[in-house]
Amino acid sequence: MTAFNKTGLVLISTLIGLSHNTYAACSRDDVDYYLTKGFSTDQITTLCATSSSPPTHITGKEPASATQTSEQPVSNNNTELFLREAIKGRNVVLTNHSLAYTLKVCIKYGEEDLYGFAPKACPNVRFILVLNDLEIKEPVKKLFFNPDEIEVTGDITRNIIDGLEKYTTEEQTLILNKLESGNKTAIPVRDDISIDRVFQALEQLTL
Repeated sequence: MTAFNKTGLVLISTLIGLSHNTYAACSRDDVDYYLTKGFSTDQITTLCATSSSPPTHITGKEPASATQTSEQPVSNNNTELFLREAIKGRNVVLTNHSLAYTLKVCIKYGEEDLYGFAPKACPNVRFILVLNDLEIKEPVKKLFFNPDEIEVTGDITRNIIDGLEKYTTEEQTLILNKLESGNKTAIPVRDDISIDRVFQALEQLTL
C-alpha cells in the first residue's frame, strides 16, 4: 500500500470510529479496498456515509484494468441508491464507467450420479459491466407473470471472489469452466421493484 493510501486509510478509519452511525456502512477492510481502486478519501467518505449496506469483503483477486483503476463515483447518488434496492445482489456500486454487483451463483460441475444429481458449488461472483458498451434488452412481459431479470449484452467481467476454499484445485478448475461467460448476462431484479423502472434506469446510464 502506498504512503497516500495508508494516510487515507488512517484518516477515514478515524472518521468511521468517531461517527459510527454515519460511517457504519464501511469497515476498515472496505475502506482499504476502495483506496486500492483509486478512490480519493473524500469519495470514500461519501460512499461510506450514503451506503445503505456494507460492501462485501473482497477476499479474492480482481484483475486490474484501466476501467477499474480510473473509476470515479457518480456525482448523483439517486440512481445508485435505486439500483442497490432493485438489483437482487450485494455491494452494488455504480461509477461513471461501470456497474458492479455480487451474486451467489450456484454451479453444477462433475458427473451426475445414478439419481441424476451432480455436485454443486455456490461461490460469490463479482460482475462488472462496462456502461459505454452495454446494450439493455427491454423485458418482455408474459401473460401471467412479469420477468424478474433484465438481459444485457456488452463488456462483462466475472470474478469468483470467495466460496471455493473447501474445493480441490481440480474441482475449482471444473467449477471455473462451468461459470457463465461471454458478453451476455441477466441482472436479477427484486420482486417488489418495477421491472420497467429498472430498465429505464439502466438505459439512461448508457446514453
